[in-house]
Amino acid sequence: MHYIPLTPQDEKDILQKIGVPSFKELLDQIVPVELQQKGPCGIPDAVSEHEVRKILADLAGRNFNCNEYTSFLGAGIYDHYIPAIIDAIISRRPSKMS
Repeated sequence: MHYIPLTPQDEKDILQKIGVPSFKELLDQIVPVELQQKGPCGIPDAVSEHEVRKILADLAGRNFNCNEYTSFLGAGIYDHYIPAIIDAIISRRPSKMS
C-alpha cells in the first residue's frame, strides 16, 4: 500500500465530516485518557523507518502474548493444534459396500 500523506486541509475536512473538532478529541473518544501516552515515547528524532520498526518491535517484545501464555479471551475461539492427519481422515469418503 502506498503512503499518501494528508494535507492540513485534508485533515480539517475529514474531522469536520465526522463531526470532531480535533484529532486529539477523536483520540480521546477512542482511547481512554488514562491509557494514552504521556510525554515522549522514546523514539529518537530523525531515525529511519527501519530503525523505528526495530525500536517498536523491541518494545512490543516486552509484552505478554498468546503464543507464549495461555489466554482465555475469546471464549474458546482461538487457534487450536489439529494434527495434520485429521484433514486427511475427514476428507475420506466412506467406501461403498457392495
